[in-house]
Amino acid sequence: MNNIVQEMIDWIERHLSEGFSLEQLGKDMGYSPYYCSFKFHQATGMTIKKYRSLRKIYLSTTALKDPQKKIIDIAFHYGFSSQESFSRAFKRYFGISPNDYRKSPQPLQTFVKLRLQEDG
Repeated sequence: MNNIVQEMIDWIERHLSEGFSLEQLGKDMGYSPYYCSFKFHQATGMTIKKYRSLRKIYLSTTALKDPQKKIIDIAFHYGFSSQESFSRAFKRYFGISPNDYRKSPQPLQTFVKLRLQEDG
């Protein structure tokens, strides 16, 4: 079962900067959207939506270190509808605004790609 969920994680990672569709994930995996969602949560303890959100917020920290990139462009790149929604999510996860982080980068909690052990 972990192999299936790892394939889902790999698929999600490849599509992080695109619009997400649980239906497309299910189609590409050969399972129903419900089954994908259920098995992902069962194996990881979090929803696919939460995983995607955490990964996108974490990956945005790298882009924020480049002063040439506008925060609004970073927000759009990671699928947020506005700079405000990106800032709210960033602050909720890290306790600091993206602008404050950019001005004074500090160690943040990391959220790396999940790797599940193989069944067996």
